[in-house]
Amino acid sequence: MLPRILLCTVVALGRTGVSVGDEWPCYAHDPAHTSLSNDRIGCELVMLWDKEIGRSTAQPVVAKGKVYVGTWSGRFLCLDAETGNELWHFDARKKIGFAAAVDSGVVVFGSDDKTIYALDAQTGKPLWTRETGDKIWSAPAIVDGTVFIGSNDFHLYALDLRTGGEKWKADCGSQVWSSPAVSGGIAYVAAREGVLFAFDKESGRALWQHKTQGKIAYSSPSVSDGVVCLGTLLGRIWEDGTGVEWFIQENLAKALVEQGSGYTFYALDAKSGAELWKWPRETQPPQQIDWGGDRSAFWRCYQIAQFQGLAPSIADGIVYAYATVYNHEHNAPVIAFDLKTGKVLWAEEFTRTWTGGHRIKNNLALTQDYIFGTSFIGKRDGTLARNGPYGECPDAKKLTGGHMGYEVYSPVVAEGKLFVTGIIRAVPAMSHGGDNLRAFRPK
Repeated sequence: MLPRILLCTVVALGRTGVSVGDEWPCYAHDPAHTSLSNDRIGCELVMLWDKEIGRSTAQPVVAKGKVYVGTWSGRFLCLDAETGNELWHFDARKKIGFAAAVDSGVVVFGSDDKTIYALDAQTGKPLWTRETGDKIWSAPAIVDGTVFIGSNDFHLYALDLRTGGEKWKADCGSQVWSSPAVSGGIAYVAAREGVLFAFDKESGRALWQHKTQGKIAYSSPSVSDGVVCLGTLLGRIWEDGTGVEWFIQENLAKALVEQGSGYTFYALDAKSGAELWKWPRETQPPQQIDWGGDRSAFWRCYQIAQFQGLAPSIADGIVYAYATVYNHEHNAPVIAFDLKTGKVLWAEEFTRTWTGGHRIKNNLALTQDYIFGTSFIGKRDGTLARNGPYGECPDAKKLTGGHMGYEVYSPVVAEGKLFVTGIIRAVPAMSHGGDNLRAFRPK
């Protein structure tokens, strides 16, 4: 049984830290996807600015005093990090659902219009475009003048940052719903059918591949200290590529029969691909699950967890990841694993709320002292500093006649601030009221 951590809600939060002004120039902070910022902002924060940006699920990236974020309308925004004022925007032809990357004065991102865009990071002027064979559901990593990005056309692309010229592309066998991680001369990327690939970053030569038990939907590898980590799910992906058929309720029992014990988190040797450990280690004991409502049936199943839409966060030999746990409470814990052994060091369980739900699709942001999640700030030892959304809409009751909350996507800590995008929604209808990008600073 995972250890339980005492939950509490506080108003005054910790001590204000001193920022060292670290940037967050790409998805998950760096090409290795550690999500570890060198900033020490503490957790006693006040909102600096709040800007409505339109529907967005892309993690913002921050570099040289600017915040870059794409939206579902296809608009790509550059905002002033201090004020939130728009500096420029660029309109792609279709949705931008994933993070950009900034390097050497160039900002790169992909779109559902099958195109990779490169813009001048200062002015937004287009520099080059690159057409692929399908939608881009991947965030780029930029290393040594090369852009690495996946496409639904089954390929991982390596492009010249300055010209967009193709250095190489690799066939991954199925859609790349994953953002590549690059570390130690190797590019790692996952394909939706459940395969993690490792390619030489210079030549594109395939080094190894590892088949996972479950499918991979929007989850990405992270690399640290010679270990590559990846979370997977237990679910079928719809053949038209529009979503995931979750193995819950009636389908859960079938999933457990088909996929056995349900391993959903892997740690592999970064050089060889050899399996170091996987989680859970043993089949969990069966339990009865009451799905509530008008469902009279009880399903006999295992208590399992899966991971979707995240790159594990890694710092000081510890891997942190959100998990979806299918038990009677539908909890969404943060689990801390020992990077080398897979031992569960602690698990902080959060009771399901409407704001977070139980299908977590977001990264954790780490600082030297704290963990920033979708609806909490915790300490790195697993104790809770704050529980609840970062903010609420001030006109909630007037707008909806009911409670409003703020559902946060993949927080970012950069340049002495916390940046979050989120959906403002109403309960019980869960109506969509707008998406905002917010910046918080230490008190």
